[in-house]
Amino acid sequence: MTRRPLPAHPSSSAQPATLSPSSLSFVAGAISGAAGQAVGHPLDTLNIHAQAGRSTEHLRFWSLWRGASVPVMTVGAINSLALGVFENVRRALWPHESPTPLPVLAAAGTSCGLAVSVVTCPLSRVKILQQLTGTRFFVGVQRCLESRSLFRAYPTAVVSLLTLSLLTLSLLLLSLLLLILLLLTLLTLALLLRTLLSSTLTLTLTLTSYGRVRVGATWCSTRCSSAHSSQMPSPC
Repeated sequence: MTRRPLPAHPSSSAQPATLSPSSLSFVAGAISGAAGQAVGHPLDTLNIHAQAGRSTEHLRFWSLWRGASVPVMTVGAINSLALGVFENVRRALWPHESPTPLPVLAAAGTSCGLAVSVVTCPLSRVKILQQLTGTRFFVGVQRCLESRSLFRAYPTAVVSLLTLSLLTLSLLLLSLLLLILLLLTLLTLALLLRTLLSSTLTLTLTLTSYGRVRVGATWCSTRCSSAHSSQMPSPC
């Protein structure tokens, strides 16, 4: 008596779940951003102390990473917020498949910066307070709320962001204008070179034809003179 093979379990033939390329890109961006924050935070701490006019001699090695926990943990969410706002604004202003114009990109980038600044400005304020005083995150938030300084630098960030966006757009338009002028200059030079080559070729052909006529006339006159001197019938 032969045994019938048992049917395969449904889960045995199922492929393991994999992340989509967009999810992998988000995870990779979050990891790279967190690594960048962890590596660059000590230098940022030294920069903050230098700008505040404080000495760094009392800082220990681990004190250079004060306030690094929140930026490292929130960099992925901030990047996703920035990309989401940028793409949604760009698609709302330009819902076509053709390349997006520069003013639309500038508007989308400005909207992205304004939205992200609402989150990053208070976090940066608390981070700077942690770097200077060594307090914990929630204690720093409480102090900033009591002193009403949580969004103190937000107007400056908005003005600098708008200025940077306008400057970037102006530089892009200026670069495009210079590129158009360069192409027009090259086209003009090509036309001038073509005209010069055509004139040179015409002059060369004219001189060559004139030289052939002169050579033929000289040869004919020489034969005629020889025929007269030798009393032979003239070829002319």
